[in-house]
Amino acid sequence: MPPKAPPYKIKGVIEYFVSPNEQKLFSDLTDVKLLMTKARRKVSDNLPAMLPGILLFCGCYFGGYYVYDQKIKSARW
Repeated sequence: MPPKAPPYKIKGVIEYFVSPNEQKLFSDLTDVKLLMTKARRKVSDNLPAMLPGILLFCGCYFGGYYVYDQKIKSARW
């Protein structure tokens, strides 16, 4: 049996591949239905704990935007 020939070398070309174990690890990133289920569960489980922070952030953001807009309008000549 003749020895195997080495693979052809192409200058400047680098090949990358993902092993089957890594493919299994990231397989759910392309499944939209599974991602939506995971997101729905996370939100439904953590919503009562996250709601005060979300409301405070939105209040500060929109309040600051409103005050900034009022200052800009009053500064015009």
